[in-house]
Amino acid sequence: IFRASDAGGSMTIHVFGAFFGLAATMFFSRKEACADIHKKDDGTYSSDIISMTGTLFLFVFWPSFNAALHTGPAAMRCVINTYLSISTSVIASIIVSKLTHKGQLEMELILNASLAGGVAMGANALIITRPFGAMLCGAICGIVASLGYVFLSPALRRSRLKLHDTCGVLNLHGLPGVIGGITSAIVTHFGEERFGQNFLEVYNAY
Repeated sequence: IFRASDAGGSMTIHVFGAFFGLAATMFFSRKEACADIHKKDDGTYSSDIISMTGTLFLFVFWPSFNAALHTGPAAMRCVINTYLSISTSVIASIIVSKLTHKGQLEMELILNASLAGGVAMGANALIITRPFGAMLCGAICGIVASLGYVFLSPALRRSRLKLHDTCGVLNLHGLPGVIGGITSAIVTHFGEERFGQNFLEVYNAY
């Protein structure tokens, strides 16, 4: 319907999972206790270290998620684009953390927003053919996800909906997944202009 590529399941897995989880939160969370719950969400030093270990594993293995269904040059392109995108989202999350937390590194923000580029590449890893495209997409997702942790999540808790997003699935999975889907549709459009209707076959071949 959207004529968009989704090689790594960014739109179908991340976006659906994020918004389904938020919808479930509206029905199952204790709305009157959202403010108090948030205070208990602050991680300790040991939990942050463990979380960082998990983030490092995801950083290393996320390209295999996006390239799992492809072989040869197509798989290699998926791996390279994913690494480029994640790398720029890490840099973007650190910059936003420095700007919004008085020069400090906020672990929760960096641990999650740094992976936003990998989420977006789920829909774009196969069809982006130039490095700057993957890096730009990753940087945008890192900025959006980081700002979501700083501004959007507190606003949702204070809103009438009282949405309590414990792990920030909206910021890490939902928003980057939407950005990745839009980017994929744009790349698909220009790809068809350049290669014709069978441009995905052309990209798979080279």
